[in-house]
Amino acid sequence: MRQQPGTKVVLSLIDGKTISGRVVRCWRWRTLRLHKGEAWTPEGKIPALGTMLIPYRSIIMLQVDDND
Repeated sequence: MRQQPGTKVVLSLIDGKTISGRVVRCWRWRTLRLHKGEAWTPEGKIPALGTMLIPYRSIIMLQVDDND
């Protein structure tokens, strides 16, 4: 599940939220760090104020977004 820096990804998390952003750093089997992320929740689209650290154990599905 390791991603290259600069890759745009869309994540589905175990709590039902969807997050997108660009990978800044990826620690194998531990954490994914996203920059310029956005979260899609039932309330709407919420931009992140900084970088996001997402543990791999909370990711159900990771999708690479090719539409740059």
